[in-house]
Amino acid sequence: MLVASDGSTAGWLIEQVQRLSLPQATLSAARFTHAAVYVGDGMVIDARPGEPISRRSVWQYCEQRDLLLRRLPSRSIPPQHVLAIAEAAQRHLGEPYSIIEAVLALMHRDSEPDPERLYCSTFVGLVVTEATDFRLTERREHRPLTPARLAIHPELETVATAWCPVAVAPVR
Repeated sequence: MLVASDGSTAGWLIEQVQRLSLPQATLSAARFTHAAVYVGDGMVIDARPGEPISRRSVWQYCEQRDLLLRRLPSRSIPPQHVLAIAEAAQRHLGEPYSIIEAVLALMHRDSEPDPERLYCSTFVGLVVTEATDFRLTERREHRPLTPARLAIHPELETVATAWCPVAVAPVR
């Protein structure tokens, strides 16, 4: 799940930095400044600055901000991987958020998710890899793994929902 900026200074800053690393045709994806793993029953697990990785209601996000749901294509992953992704996310509950790693990753194009230093989008990338062995950062152009890159990642498909009207076309 990707979440649009909340208009805060931090959200604005993340959006601007993401704009610097995106292709011109996909700049609209920069408005997504947070990523989380949807684990079912209206709950997400995410990493937020100043907090450990936590489980919270998706409604904390969607009441005020646009959301975009993306997933690995259902035709390419077995159904058990969906559950495995949620289980992998839950194994990280309580781990710290790394603001330093988030800042460094935005400055270093080739950064890979480090399981010892997570921020929101690398947390998503890590749990997908742990559960499916699929690396969202396999190709150089998908690094660093930011919310905006997840919004346009060609290996992910957008899930249409009644409470999630936003659509961003992936780069092909």
